[in-house]
Amino acid sequence: NHKFYGLMDMHAWKNMNQLALTWSTKPRKDLEIKTRVSKNYLMDSKDAWYGAGGGANTLAGGVFKDATGAAGKDLGMEWDLEATWVRNPKQTISAGIGLYQPGSFVKTLTGKNQAQFFGYLQYAAKF
Repeated sequence: NHKFYGLMDMHAWKNMNQLALTWSTKPRKDLEIKTRVSKNYLMDSKDAWYGAGGGANTLAGGVFKDATGAAGKDLGMEWDLEATWVRNPKQTISAGIGLYQPGSFVKTLTGKNQAQFFGYLQYAAKF
């Protein structure tokens, strides 16, 4: 899912619109660097915000949903940076970081404006 909608897996392709800008480069044949920024919106402001697993994202006491639609559609922005190094044909090392800045929908339902961070480091070997 994060291949299409962001490293942090905050979204499913359900009740979502997304505007994304991506850029990748291969400064060397064994190294790829990708960046991505996306602005995310609810399609229907009266429906829930769904996560990568397909269920509604949860918050204390329930789910991210405003049946009145008054919280709006703005879910927020995600910023991602990934690097993949192919050490040899059987070994790959990848790392990535993500930042999620909540939009007005999230702020209205939680009363918070706190950004979330995510990071990973991965070693893959083929046998």
